[in-house]
Amino acid sequence: MSEANQQPSAKLIDGAEWADHDGYLLGDEAGLRNLIVACEGALQRGEHAADLGHYIGVKKLDREWFDQPKRSGSSVMQNVMLGMIVLTILGFAMVGLYSTVAGSM
Repeated sequence: MSEANQQPSAKLIDGAEWADHDGYLLGDEAGLRNLIVACEGALQRGEHAADLGHYIGVKKLDREWFDQPKRSGSSVMQNVMLGMIVLTILGFAMVGLYSTVAGSM
């Protein structure tokens, strides 16, 4: 099955939300067939983007990656905290600037 044979509106999700399906990938026929195509593409080229429901594609990684996964240097929570700190500092700077300008008038 080639990329052109991928079926649209595929349904493919992680079963973790349901106790009966925890640990499984769940999909309709189109989703599972698209997954097959994506896996074959990833095996050939290392990566394959496809219509896989909630997923955007499949990547092939070396075995070493699974032994010591490379984690991102920052998480979403760390980025949110950094943004809040920057906004707080900017807020204090604006208040200080306003009071300096208003006090000199």
